[in-house]
Amino acid sequence: MKLQIVGKPWTVEQFDSEILRGFSCIGVTMANKRILICDDLSEAERRETVIHELMHAVWLEMSIGYSDKTEEAIITKLAQGLASIVSENSPKSLQALFL
Repeated sequence: MKLQIVGKPWTVEQFDSEILRGFSCIGVTMANKRILICDDLSEAERRETVIHELMHAVWLEMSIGYSDKTEEAIITKLAQGLASIVSENSPKSLQALFL
């Protein structure tokens, strides 16, 4: 899937879970503007992972900086919170926020 993230074209793809898990991750944001998501996640894992990796892409495009450890800690907590908002509210309710 193609997405615009902060005005830049990015690609989000499902990726072979065995390869990604070999790197101890279930999603990865790459400098070449690709996001890879394991292909065998539950709905909840996928939701949180996609949000997490999209946030890494925004972080990169916005040149926010900080150390890798700080970035990961901030994004992990924010992704968990945003994923809970998505799972606890209907798509219709969420869509209404933006109309």
